[in-house]
Amino acid sequence: MFAPMEAQKSIAARVEELTRIWADRALKYGLARREKRVAVLSDMHNRLLTIIEERGQDAALQAVAGGRTGLVCKTLKGIGKGSDFQNGGRVRG
Repeated sequence: MFAPMEAQKSIAARVEELTRIWADRALKYGLARREKRVAVLSDMHNRLLTIIEERGQDAALQAVAGGRTGLVCKTLKGIGKGSDFQNGGRVRG
């Protein structure tokens, strides 16, 4: 059977309270906060720029298309298996 009206109101109020508490926590600590999202994106952007700059300074990449700018891709291909496995990397621009 259904609970009395007063009990239903009490349950609804408790659910609303818990929902508000968890929403506040998510906003306070998680990526839901705009400042946190922007800080994470800024950190990732700075790290990517560092990688691009380091690749651009790498002497081994200067002859590859895009090597001077650091905007290159390295494709790794493996040949064989187990103890016969060999890595055959290739850099492309």
